[in-house]
Amino acid sequence: MAKSKAAIKTRIKSINSTKKITGAMELVSSVKFQKQLKSFNMMKAYTSSLEKVLSEVLSGSKDVDSIYLKKNSSNKRFCFVFLSDLGLCGGYNINLLKLLNTEFSKDDELFVIGTNYGSFFKDKELNVVNTEMVNSDGLDPKYLEQVLANALDRFVKGEIGSIECAYTKFVNNVTFEPEINKLLPSSAKAETSRNCEVLIEPNGAELIDSLVPFVVNNALYNRYIQAKTTEQASRRFAMENATDNANELIESLTLEYNQARQAAITQEITEIVSGADAL
Repeated sequence: MAKSKAAIKTRIKSINSTKKITGAMELVSSVKFQKQLKSFNMMKAYTSSLEKVLSEVLSGSKDVDSIYLKKNSSNKRFCFVFLSDLGLCGGYNINLLKLLNTEFSKDDELFVIGTNYGSFFKDKELNVVNTEMVNSDGLDPKYLEQVLANALDRFVKGEIGSIECAYTKFVNNVTFEPEINKLLPSSAKAETSRNCEVLIEPNGAELIDSLVPFVVNNALYNRYIQAKTTEQASRRFAMENATDNANELIESLTLEYNQARQAAITQEITEIVSGADAL
């Protein structure tokens, strides 16, 4: 019985150490989440305004036939994929990877940002085009813009038929959904919030051809910011659950330890009484 109590006590001590780690990680993730959420909300408002501007420009240029607004002859899809660099964030990565496996084929091209995907792509028939891993933490917007510029050029030439983005959508603090958005061909519609005719000068076609890539670049960076916000929220949620589970396990083991201790005391008393009766 003494050995059993010692084993239980050792396990309680081990779980307490783990609980301290998960608790600390929860606090760090909470701070990072609040910072990312602030950036995301600001970016969301800016992106919404840009999309409204594009819709109003399209409403004043209804006869313009831009290459960015229609599908070309290629069926090849080019997709930016936003994953995390670190683990311990619940199903954040695996849920998106599962979606990729069902949505894309080996003929499509994936540009993966984030390093925590293990051997997933080696085991699946998916085509990752970047030869070197790209860290998602501290990603330079100019780097993302350069990769997108190359993809836009290939779209114009008809080498790829669409530019898409796979990321984890932030719904609320505890709900996250893997999602794939099509960035090109643009799905923007001609709408206006003004009660007057929209006049475009000097040329609607030139304005659309310069505005659409700008809007797409902003939309892509917006998805990146959202993905990082979701990552921190998911990690905070996972660490919170881990800490709660540790507390429950400690309570259960403490009860088990007390029961073992009480049983040992009862046995000792019984042996003493039995010995006294024998005398």
